[in-house]
Amino acid sequence: MDIVRATIRKGQVTQMKNKIALLIAALVMFLMIGVICAMSVGAAGGRVTMGELDLTFGGNADLRNTIELPLSEVSNLKLEYGSKDIVVLPADGDKIIIKEYLYSDREKAKATVTMLEDGEVIVTGGRVTSFVFFGFGLLRGGERIEVSIPDRALKNLFIGTGSGNIRGNHDCVAEDGRMIAQSGSGNIKWKNISCKELLFQAGSGNVHVSDVTGAVEIQTGSGNITGEAICGSLNADAGSGNITLEEFVGSGELSANSGNINVDASTINDDLALETGSGNIHLGLPTNLEFHLQVNTGSGSIRTNFDDALSYNQKGNSAEGDVGDAPTLTIHAKAGSGNVKIVK
Repeated sequence: MDIVRATIRKGQVTQMKNKIALLIAALVMFLMIGVICAMSVGAAGGRVTMGELDLTFGGNADLRNTIELPLSEVSNLKLEYGSKDIVVLPADGDKIIIKEYLYSDREKAKATVTMLEDGEVIVTGGRVTSFVFFGFGLLRGGERIEVSIPDRALKNLFIGTGSGNIRGNHDCVAEDGRMIAQSGSGNIKWKNISCKELLFQAGSGNVHVSDVTGAVEIQTGSGNITGEAICGSLNADAGSGNITLEEFVGSGELSANSGNINVDASTINDDLALETGSGNIHLGLPTNLEFHLQVNTGSGSIRTNFDDALSYNQKGNSAEGDVGDAPTLTIHAKAGSGNVKIVK
């Protein structure tokens, strides 16, 4: 029996030694590849290319491509990039200028431009994915697209990126136009724009907007929605994030599956609905607002500073009533398992 146990222990030790040996061998191979790559890039400007993948050793993303589009030929602009950050800037003159700051100088890395009828232009990002080698890791980053657009130059603007961020501080769309900004896993930040329709959509990133006016729609999968001075009708849907608004002016519907909703409203001019699954709701209203209120919670509490105008059910988790002598709109607040606080 002792011989059997000894044999088993010996086998276990051997297996452990084999695993360690394999790990060391893999590490050595990785280091050898790094050395070979480093030697190779010595004559290639710090870059190794493999098909549609670029490995860059140090350095910065440089201006590799400039696209100029005369305004006389563009009314609708569509930007489609896979993983680049996109920045929209104000511009003078009669051209839209797109600058691509990239690691790779290969033609495949640069965008293609498609001119369609009726002034629609599609700019599609290149097919090369670049990575930067720092130390012992591969980190993507640094590449960006700068889009300079004169004021009110476009009828419609679409900006799409897979994993990059989108940022703008510019009124680049006509008052009766539409702007769409979509990012798969990046953040969206925009301010100072007024047009008929605005859509901001982020899969797993955050959306922050300020000083925007129009029919505004904001959607996030797991990110937060924040905003200041949104004016107009608002449809905001945060999957598992929070919604926080300051100086809100308008009306609309706000929903969050599991996040909190916090709204400080300067003016409410039509119906407003707030709903969350398991978060809390806090709504601050103008002092002189007159409205009809409906509040429901599953297991939370309801707090207001005008309780005398409301009728509560026996459990205290549902309330309704007219606040003011002549209500002209309805406010509805519903929390599945959170608390609701509404104050004037």
